[in-house]
Amino acid sequence: MNKPIAKLMLVMKGLLKTVWGFPAAAYRRIVNRCSTLLRAIGLGIATITKGPEKPKRLLTMSRKVALARCGAHILPSCVSLILITINLLSYFIGAELQAFQNGDSIKLGILQICAKAQELLVVASLSTVIFHVLRSELVFGPGLPLGLLGAGFNFFWSQEFWGSTRYKEALLRKASIFGLFIISGLLAVLAGPTTAVLMIPRETEWKAGGANFYLNGTKEEMWPNFLDVPTVNCSGDTWLNNSRCLANGYQSIHDTFTNRRGSSQEGRIALQISDGDLYKTVHARARESTTYIVETWACTAHVPTAILHAASVSLWVAALNYLVSIANPIMHPNPKLLRYASSRTASVKTELPAARVFCTDVAETVEQNSTYILASFPMLTEYGLQLRNSTPGGDVVWFQTYDVTNIVIGMMNTPAFTRIVVEPVDLPPDLNQASSVGVLLLSPEGEITGRWKLQGCSIDGRWVKGKTKITEDPLSVKYDFSADQPRSTVDSTADVEAYGWGGFTPPNDGTWRRINITAGWLSALNAEIPANGQNNGTRQQKTIASIFEAVSDGPLGDVDANIMRELALAVTVADGLSRSSSWRTTNYSSTFEPLVSTTWNGASARTLVRIGGPKNKPDSGNSAKNAKLHMQMELHGYAMSAESWFDFFCIAVLLTHTIIALSHSVWVVWYRRTSDAWENITEVFTLGLNPDRPGQTGERGLENTSAGIRTWVPTSQVGWIEAIDGNTSTSTASDRPEELQLRFGQGRHMKGDQRDNQFQAKENTDYGTI
Repeated sequence: MNKPIAKLMLVMKGLLKTVWGFPAAAYRRIVNRCSTLLRAIGLGIATITKGPEKPKRLLTMSRKVALARCGAHILPSCVSLILITINLLSYFIGAELQAFQNGDSIKLGILQICAKAQELLVVASLSTVIFHVLRSELVFGPGLPLGLLGAGFNFFWSQEFWGSTRYKEALLRKASIFGLFIISGLLAVLAGPTTAVLMIPRETEWKAGGANFYLNGTKEEMWPNFLDVPTVNCSGDTWLNNSRCLANGYQSIHDTFTNRRGSSQEGRIALQISDGDLYKTVHARARESTTYIVETWACTAHVPTAILHAASVSLWVAALNYLVSIANPIMHPNPKLLRYASSRTASVKTELPAARVFCTDVAETVEQNSTYILASFPMLTEYGLQLRNSTPGGDVVWFQTYDVTNIVIGMMNTPAFTRIVVEPVDLPPDLNQASSVGVLLLSPEGEITGRWKLQGCSIDGRWVKGKTKITEDPLSVKYDFSADQPRSTVDSTADVEAYGWGGFTPPNDGTWRRINITAGWLSALNAEIPANGQNNGTRQQKTIASIFEAVSDGPLGDVDANIMRELALAVTVADGLSRSSSWRTTNYSSTFEPLVSTTWNGASARTLVRIGGPKNKPDSGNSAKNAKLHMQMELHGYAMSAESWFDFFCIAVLLTHTIIALSHSVWVVWYRRTSDAWENITEVFTLGLNPDRPGQTGERGLENTSAGIRTWVPTSQVGWIEAIDGNTSTSTASDRPEELQLRFGQGRHMKGDQRDNQFQAKENTDYGTI
């Protein structure tokens, strides 16, 4: 009974021992089979075994072993190629990095670690190439100077490296070796930052296509240099509901300044103006009374451009939604990811309407029965500030004087009963005057009958190079094609960064074109308000006067009131300029046919939603000279994309390493002769233990180096590896080679001026003490 139990226990013990030892046995088997690969990729610690060192081969002739020793190149080269491909193809991620939410800082930290790991892999790969060259020169070549023996560890950042440049060798061979070392050193230094640039996504404005479209008119027609009485019918109260009329923005401007009633505001001002077609932003800056280097300017979007701009954004969104419905995993760019942008910004390069207004600081007193009345209008130079002449007593402002007797008498006799009467006037041409039109402001002087206050304002209209912008989140409502009406706010930006700041003057480079405005055009902007739209039905108000009353209660000549009226007039004129060519387009939606009415397909949608700019080909309409504009869509979010010159420089760095690594891999696999000796400090140190002392072998130049090296003489001494009898320093070719020794100077075996090949190490030969 005890024997079967004992036998069973013995079997169970053996089974447990086998099961317990299986992982260890499997691990040893894998390590033995892959020891070369593990050493190549820096995991040589897994191959270390117990027991004394055995003789081993210096060189192995095997394509399989050669391929395994290229393992140091495979991973960094693959990672580099993947990073280069992703950045060249341009990959948009979205508002947040993929994986778990609200953890972008952790994800970016992990990518930083990965970039550092890639840097170490690149350095290890370059070291493999350097060590291969060093071994080849030491074993089969004419040798290397002592200073280059550590080139695989410190590249060219050392005294030893530069000292070794003194050794004598064929120029081409020497230049090739040092060129490789220098390039490898530069790549090792740049590997970290370049990998981080390409691996870590950046928050950027990623170009995602857009739309091309034509305006219904040529450039000269859409942004005319001369503005006279408009041809569109805006008589009576039709201008209130017709957005193509110049004065259609009156109600929004009036309401805006009613809410902002008070003193002027220093700095740039952004006003939201709307009409029947559009919501837009007017950027303005009011003049400062304490300095003459700040003038009143206003700039806004060009209405025909802005409306088609808003319509093109909605078309782009519709194309994106269609692509999402047919998306597949290999579609690039992935439309599903494009929807995850934190915001979208669509911009159109165009010309913007801008207006500068300057009124006289002092209101002149005019008698009712005056027979000669002169009005002063500030002189606004085309490319400078208001013309002034500096004198010891102060700054003298220059004005253009103009006989306005008949005009003012007519204003006095008009039964308007308004506090301020506004009348546009044409200004005579003057070389120093950029303004072609101005306005006269006339107001009764308090309770005194028969006396009036008269003030002149100069108006300078411009077409400004800039762009319109629509920025919105992905859920914003866009263009209503059924109503032919946008629902987005259109912003605008002038190309000149200094616009709106102190000392700004229009640049003389053609980007701020002057507009010749007539009094007839300005009168159309100063339309009469219908009785049911006035504050008092008995008053015959006009738009500009009504806006002035909303701006300030101050009398003509009051400093704050004067500046506020300048600001209001500049905004009103800029708004009128923005719609000066709107009458040319009666149906904005038709401009985008057939995209609006036809069903989407993959080809048409991808002309709008794509990497870079749009590729759609719109119809130019009746004229091939119609102005063509380009809407560029940009998505804000994380992206991996090569855009700047430095991105392409980073690609060039990693690509150079990849070419070196792959070329080296092809070379060693083709020739099959490889080694992994002397790739760490310990092995190089033990190699140096084998040779005899310099004094015994005649290695002159290496004496007195046991306590350090302070000159370049030792570093330039050339040595090589010899296979000799390990028992003596005077081995002959007939001795059986046991050891590999590093020999310098007269200790080397020579045949004439060349090394003795009989002492070269052989392939597939074990070396060591046998």
